[in-house]
Order: sequence, then structure tokens, then C-alpha cells
Amino acid sequence: MDRKAGLNCDPSRWYDQIGSQKASDFYHRYKKDIATMASFGLNTFRFTIQWDRFMKDPLKGIVDPKAIAYYPDVIKTIKRHGIKPIISLEH
Repeated sequence: MDRKAGLNCDPSRWYDQIGSQKASDFYHRYKKDIATMASFGLNTFRFTIQWDRFMKDPLKGIVDPKAIAYYPDVIKTIKRHGIKPIISLEH
């Protein structure tokens, strides 16, 4: 069974039938999520640059322009809330 089609994405297996697609959508909800972190008093936040999202075609060296705009905006949003970004690189 494909892992994405299995346990991780089947909402019926999660609490209150909320699957991973809804529970973890930082890509679309990062501004609200970062504001929530700041309201909790967090002062650092580690996140990952996902190369599969960043590189449109890695063999040709083509970068996705949406990712070029997305990641700097995430960093600016983190800093705007007084939080220190810690960036990791997914490999």
C-alpha cells in the first residue's frame, strides 16, 4: 500500500477524523501558525526548506518561482513576530 494513501492520510484513523492534510498545512497557514507561536511566547522556530518544492526541475537547475517568494516571506513573518528562524535543509 502506498504510504500516502495509507494510515497517514486516512482521516478516519485520526482523532476527530482530521487527517494529516488538514492537521498539518503550514504551507497555506504559516502566517496564522507563526502568529499563534508568537502568542505562546516562543522565541525560536525551526523549519525545513523542502527541496522537492523549491526545485521545479533539479536536473536542469530550474527553481520554482513560487518557492522563491514563499520561503523569504516565511522568514520575514517569523522575524516580524520577534521569533528567531532556524532553517534546516531537508535531504
